[in-house]
Amino acid sequence: MDTTRKARIGLIFSVMNPSEPTWPHVGYDYDSKVKEISSKVKEAFPDVEFLEAVISAGCGEPAVFPDREGSLPVVGLSGERGPNADLIPDDVESYVVFLIGIWNGVPGDVVRRGKPTVLVDDLFGGTGEFLSTLSWAREKGYPTIGVASSSFDDVLRAISLLKAVHSLRSSVILDIRDGETWSERRGIPNALRELGVQVKFMSSEQVKKIYDEVKDEEAMPYYQKWLDGALGIKEPPKSEVMKAAKLHVALLKAMKETGADSVTVDCLSLVLGKKLPAYPFLSFAELDNEGSVGTCEADLDSAFTQLAVRYTTDRPSFVSDPVIDTAKGEIIYAHCTAPWKMFGSRGPTNPYVLRTHAEDRSGVSVQSLLPTGEIVTTVKFDVVKKAMVVHSGIATENLETENGCRTKLGTKTNVNAILANWNAGGKFGWWHRVTVYGDLRDDFKKLAVLLGMTAFEEDKGRL
Repeated sequence: MDTTRKARIGLIFSVMNPSEPTWPHVGYDYDSKVKEISSKVKEAFPDVEFLEAVISAGCGEPAVFPDREGSLPVVGLSGERGPNADLIPDDVESYVVFLIGIWNGVPGDVVRRGKPTVLVDDLFGGTGEFLSTLSWAREKGYPTIGVASSSFDDVLRAISLLKAVHSLRSSVILDIRDGETWSERRGIPNALRELGVQVKFMSSEQVKKIYDEVKDEEAMPYYQKWLDGALGIKEPPKSEVMKAAKLHVALLKAMKETGADSVTVDCLSLVLGKKLPAYPFLSFAELDNEGSVGTCEADLDSAFTQLAVRYTTDRPSFVSDPVIDTAKGEIIYAHCTAPWKMFGSRGPTNPYVLRTHAEDRSGVSVQSLLPTGEIVTTVKFDVVKKAMVVHSGIATENLETENGCRTKLGTKTNVNAILANWNAGGKFGWWHRVTVYGDLRDDFKKLAVLLGMTAFEEDKGRL
């Protein structure tokens, strides 16, 4: 991600002439309210460039009111350009609109720009136009979400989603593969580029060349860190850990060379085909622990999803192949790599064991003993179908069985609904759902809307 380019957001205040007898009330001090909100927003996001505009019906034409039957000949919703549309800054990526007074048509004019937009109801001020505009935007399919809350923290949380959209659209994914993968066959790289995400490619030969130049002393800090932090090393020899550490250094160099924020590797094909000397599972865990993203199997949808999780929550995520157990009411998220700092790089560390890769019993992988008793949210984006699927549950157990991948997190959820709804609304596949700790369903649903995608809740009964 280009960290030199700040998110550029239009900060719009939709107000009325104080002489208008409308909500909040005649004679309302709009200027003071605007200054109060503007100060809070800018203090919370010093790394965002806000282009501020205060727009009132008194700036141009008088207010346009809806009729009593509830139909909406409101300027901005009825198709025509509002009289104050020229006052809306256009050189921005997204908008946040505070509706302090009603009715001036400005919120509708902003939404019609078609950019990601957050509408905020200043309660008992802009409520009527807020609800009308939000429902109209939803009907028309505009990338618009709304906040109607007495807690300003909810407003800031929504604005942070606009930052996440900016970060996603400034991101670079490094895809390490030989030949065409499932992601390429589905056209995922092109769909990502349409979203603003760059995809860069490297071959195994290029990565192997970097690997061969890595000195043992460069890899030693990671080798020692992983061994010292582990509960133990069960099957693999320590020489495999050193190879994994050297591959991690090589991947870091490849990411730096390409300016990548995340990396995904066609790991099974390249290692089993003897094209890479080690599995990248420890590298992926390290990247995820420390604020970046590593994704298995050249899965670009999951790489995008993990980036979305990272930018939305500042937490790592766990990519898995899920198994459903209806007898226990659990979905088990299984994989041979997983972070061990699930609450962020500064959060607590959970135990982990160094194991071989499950399927071929070679190399080194991670059995992460993930926290239990916590809400987890599982999500996956299909960028080609422009869809997102989400469910949530309570993490209950770390399963110990030799079958399947090494890390296995059992989670209580509505598995019967998930089973009935599997892959509804998109081609999310079996392989790879992305799990993060926290009750984040609403955040991901809103993020999907801002990205112009449809959200499906697969644990809520038939869709």
